[in-house]
Amino acid sequence: MNTKEGRLLIGSLMNKARQDGRDLFDVMESTGFLLTDARRREVKSEGLDAMLYILEAETAERVLQRYLGGRPGTPQDMFDAMLEWIKDYRAATEDGHV
Repeated sequence: MNTKEGRLLIGSLMNKARQDGRDLFDVMESTGFLLTDARRREVKSEGLDAMLYILEAETAERVLQRYLGGRPGTPQDMFDAMLEWIKDYRAATEDGHV
């Protein structure tokens, strides 16, 4: 990191490690600074938890209404609507709205 903020962040992590008598990389991992395999799984799980939280408040009727305009739907239509919902959720997440 070549930014002032980056140097300050690394410096604060080094100070914390020194004060706690811990390895710098252990402190970096425990604070979420490093993207380890375990942290990657946590991030994926947290994303799914957030998606499920929103989806649990929905009903099949509302999802179909939004993506089919209220016309009667087949199971395939519901599947297609859910795929679109997930794509919309992903886009909202990427845009910082979720």
